Amino acid sequence: MKLYFIKHAPTGGYLPEPAGRQGRGGSHVEPVDANVTAPRIFRSERAAKIALNFWLKGKHMHSSGVYHDYEGNPDYWEETEIVPVPTRRREDMAIVERTIEL
Repeated sequence: MKLYFIKHAPTGGYLPEPAGRQGRGGSHVEPVDANVTAPRIFRSERAAKIALNFWLKGKHMHSSGVYHDYEGNPDYWEETEIVPVPTRRREDMAIVERTIEL
């Protein structure tokens, strides 16, 4: 079985599993030593590339809420802002493939 990881080449660290609710927060993590924190595992190279692309864009900040109009009717809103992180560079990152024998 092939598994994929996202590695930060200069430090040798890997992107870890996000610790947020329901696995959210992948854009907020930074590479860490795999001996300290388990790296995030992807089952396909495509999934790893998609995650890396989102991570490289920056931190995705999501807000949502509800307010009521003058008649008391609820109105829901959602907003996502991407905050760039200048230290994240594509050339520093690599998708690493490992084969696991079952």
